[in-house]
Amino acid sequence: KGGEIREPLLGRVFAYGALVQAGRLETIKLKAKVVSSLLEISSRKEYLSEISYSVVMEILKSLSKSDFNILCKMSPKLKEALAAQVSTCQIEMFQLALWTWKQFGKQKEVPEGGFRFCLKDYSAAEIFQEDFLKAL
Repeated sequence: KGGEIREPLLGRVFAYGALVQAGRLETIKLKAKVVSSLLEISSRKEYLSEISYSVVMEILKSLSKSDFNILCKMSPKLKEALAAQVSTCQIEMFQLALWTWKQFGKQKEVPEGGFRFCLKDYSAAEIFQEDFLKAL
């Protein structure tokens, strides 16, 4: 039964990746649906998490800051991933939060226990200080 679920999910991830690489996701609405689907796949099958988040970041690379904010509103799964608790999140969620902070700058708000580093602009030297990393 695992193979019956595994193969279609893996196929969807690769199909989404191919669509991204081909530049076929032209609207924000379509990008939001694909991002939500990839994050859903990631939450269902941990072994697909890394590649799913990688495709999500490829999609986000094509967005302006205003389009990113629109996409966050259209994709509750993305907002949920960015609002994850640091203590319980997947490493890919942390990587996504760090990448979006780097790409789009500090965020207006984060939930209690979430990625607090997103609230401020830091230099690379500040991020890799021991005190900062312990505070995460």
